[in-house]
Amino acid sequence: TFKVGELNVKINNYTKEVAQGQINEFTLEIESGWNRYIKDIFANIKIKKEDQEVASFKTINTELNPWEIKNLVGYLDATDLELGAYDIEIELNYEGLKSTERGEVKVKEIQKVNNVLIIGLITIVLIIMTSIYWITKIKKANSGKKQRKKNPYVGLFKK
Repeated sequence: TFKVGELNVKINNYTKEVAQGQINEFTLEIESGWNRYIKDIFANIKIKKEDQEVASFKTINTELNPWEIKNLVGYLDATDLELGAYDIEIELNYEGLKSTERGEVKVKEIQKVNNVLIIGLITIVLIIMTSIYWITKIKKANSGKKQRKKNPYVGLFKK
């Protein structure tokens, strides 16, 4: 197979949903279209609502081997963002070049686990474990009694 490439890094995919009220890991899947090593690749990302920038962040720097696909990671602080869809502008920087991609990211509500449900499940598990313990203990005690009943002369004559 013979590949002809050009100095280009493209974005294949990125995180489309983040949770409100927390700092979220934001991942970009990038791919090299070049037959040489590319160093110092990073992205500047802007989150906008009605053309107003509401958040921005930079990913960590990485490098790509020829034709490599890799994840580029940054962190989006969504603690002050409201629920809903936001415009996103991703500016990918590499080897003195820039490429820009626009899209959308959604801020969704955090799925909260009900503490009462967790406590209830733990209680049920503890009750089951305690019941199993006592049942096995009672069975062991009863099995010893049955053996003594079968042989009434055990222990009568001592030396």
